[in-house]
Amino acid sequence: DKRITQLTNFTETKEEAEVASIIPEDVVIQVTEDGMISRIPSKKFKPQRRNGKGVKTKGDIIHTVIATNTQDILKVFTSFGKVYRIGANEVPEDKAVSVASLIQMENSEKFMTLASTLRGIDGEKTSVWFFTRNGVVKRTLLKEYEGAKRKNGLAALNLREGDQLVAVKILSDSIIDIFITTHNGMMIRCAASDFALSSRSSIGVKGINVDTSQDYVVSANGVTDNDKLMISIFTENGYGKHLKLSDFLRQNRGGKGLKCIPSSEIASAVITDGTGRFLVMRS
Repeated sequence: DKRITQLTNFTETKEEAEVASIIPEDVVIQVTEDGMISRIPSKKFKPQRRNGKGVKTKGDIIHTVIATNTQDILKVFTSFGKVYRIGANEVPEDKAVSVASLIQMENSEKFMTLASTLRGIDGEKTSVWFFTRNGVVKRTLLKEYEGAKRKNGLAALNLREGDQLVAVKILSDSIIDIFITTHNGMMIRCAASDFALSSRSSIGVKGINVDTSQDYVVSANGVTDNDKLMISIFTENGYGKHLKLSDFLRQNRGGKGLKCIPSSEIASAVITDGTGRFLVMRS
């Protein structure tokens, strides 16, 4: 029969060629308080029962831990309110190196936090959410940060004096609610639509009303409209607790929230379906 298929020349983009050369592997990226970053294969963390001792990792006091894949992109955020881009595969495996050796920071610039995103993700339908220690929240389209490189960071946000970046989440437009948790055990649930899109250079708006003399934000999460999900809270002394999302009524942004646990030492909170596994790290 006469050929029906049309043959054309295919040109592979630089990014597609780069991804094809990377062996996909689930990994954990950890950064210590003194700015040392390392990559650990997820397979090294075997499931244990609760109340176990865990697996010893090389490092000092742990600052940030994220689960990602070697084919993903890391966004590194600094004390100057800038963002840099590196591939997760560029972080050395089982060997800690300075974050400053992977990106070109200024002399007094310090690592604050990082987030992971898939290569080629639609920047028009995805937002970068910033959460600060004093309860400020900012939402900006991911496409605004596509120009960030290892050597040339981009301005990510402006911080008020005395405030600092606590968490960054890269979330799709399907996110319905935002949960913000403080060190003293307060949690607020507010609609994602309460936070309008803003520019890279903006400061943001109040997400939760925090008494900054006694309390501060430690964690933030975005969820879809699914009240069957759970939020799991972990304290600094190693205790954990499951709570239903339906236990928290939606409030207007800027409120004080509700007491979620009778403890003043909340370290983190994560969203789960109640059956998943956690990677809990301590120094």
